Amino acid sequence: ADESRGIGVLGETINAPFDETSTILRGPAGTVEAKLDVIRVIDGDGTADEGLGHAEDATRIRIACERYHPTTMSNDPPMIAPELRLPLGWLHGHLSGLFRFDENVMPMKVVVEHEGRLVAPVMVAMLTANETVLYLPDEEESSLHLMVTLEQFEENGPDGHLADRWRIYHGEPEDVRWAIMHIEAGRLEGVFYDGDGLLMPNALGPFESGICRWANEERVDGLRAACLREREIEISEPRLVGVDPLGFDVRGRFEVVRLDAEAPMRSEEEARSTLERKTST
Repeated sequence: ADESRGIGVLGETINAPFDETSTILRGPAGTVEAKLDVIRVIDGDGTADEGLGHAEDATRIRIACERYHPTTMSNDPPMIAPELRLPLGWLHGHLSGLFRFDENVMPMKVVVEHEGRLVAPVMVAMLTANETVLYLPDEEESSLHLMVTLEQFEENGPDGHLADRWRIYHGEPEDVRWAIMHIEAGRLEGVFYDGDGLLMPNALGPFESGICRWANEERVDGLRAACLREREIEISEPRLVGVDPLGFDVRGRFEVVRLDAEAPMRSEEEARSTLERKTST
């Protein structure tokens, strides 16, 4: 095979770490060997779009849609495609990782805001880099690799609340510039995912503050016990800081611990009852 040929996704050629020719993609969409075969990308609705591996034969695997189109969930009731639970759960459960910008790699902490986008404090060099990839939690093949583009926003502007959300999770940042990360494509366990498929609007966003207030007032001992039981992490003063259909984010002194929901939660009542079960001591 001609190793100079790339796979076209969203109209562009995929560069490392997304272009390994020996990768075998296994998952709900089937198995694909190398880039001479058909590549399947899981979309937000759980379907698989197909395109030929040769860039000259297919310039894109799927047509890019609106960046914030809520493809992962419906309104009544909210549903998450089964094929997307693994990458979405991984994304929400690993908020610390490594960020590669051109030839540089730096640690990075992110937060997922209510539209499903990633937010992080960034360096100027990250904003101007040609190639930007986020690894959660690291560069190992078993980790989630995300090809992203950065959009800077001002803390005193209309998106300033996103910086406040990051601080609630991680404290004060070292960098003073902020960016929204738009996911163009992702790879986990050999399966490629389209960026829109990894954009999960938080149906529990309107109830998040109330659930967190209730848990932090009445379920502190249970949160501590759940973190130790499910993650083997001891937190002396746990604080529930985030709730989404796939689980709960508990902040400790040094890290954010993820408590996964057994099944996607579709309402405030389901979230409260799930948390009650988890925090029963």
